[in-house]
Parts: sequence; C-alpha cells; structure tokens
Amino acid sequence: MLSGRQKSFLLGVFLVAIPGTVRAQAVEIVPFGGWQFGGGFGTQEGSVDIDADVAYGVSVDVRIREDGCLEFIYSRQDTSFEITSDDPVDPFLVNKETLDASVEYYQGGGVFEFLVENRALCVPSSF
Repeated sequence: MLSGRQKSFLLGVFLVAIPGTVRAQAVEIVPFGGWQFGGGFGTQEGSVDIDADVAYGVSVDVRIREDGCLEFIYSRQDTSFEITSDDPVDPFLVNKETLDASVEYYQGGGVFEFLVENRALCVPSSF
C-alpha cells in the first residue's frame, strides 16, 4: 500500500489545505477505482508497451468559500512494462522483457463553481 513517506506527504497536504480559520468548512473525500488504459512508445532499439490495469485512488475537496474548493487527487496503477528490442544483427531475433511497475499521480488544484440565478440550468452541488 502506501509507504511511510507517502503517508506523511498526504497528511502534510491535508494540513496545508485546511486553513486555520474557525469558520465551518465542508470536506469531501471520494475514493474511486477504474480501469486505466496502457499505451506505449517506440525507441531506437525497439518499443515499450504499458499494460492496461486497475487504477484506484482518492479525491479530497476542501471548501474554502461558497463557490470554490481546493482539490487533491491521488491515483495508483500497478502494471507491467513489456520491453521489446530488435537485434541489430539478426532482424528476426526479438528480445522481450517484462518489468513490474507502479504508476502514481499526485494532482492538486482548485475548483471554481459559477453560481447562476436559474438553478434549473445547473447540476446540483454535492455540498
């Protein structure tokens, strides 16, 4: 799962994201999971293919004002890379190697919600 360093980083982000003001704030924590497609790229010696696999993570929104939130998203995918290299001497000889890998994303930002007078035009907010 998460290493001690990753847990410390997440805790630090939460503490920084929550301002020290006394007013009440809404915090939304949403775990998620899904399927993340792989991909690949070519190199001079061959190619690298990334396998598609299950991805999971968590999204944390901290409401800092009526129309805005700070947002942090963490996701992880355990997958494997298949490295195919061509032999420069014999073009019919292909070497393949598979390596296990984990891909992690840390994203931070903000969300601004446009408030309109006709609420029928808007998707209801979860807050």
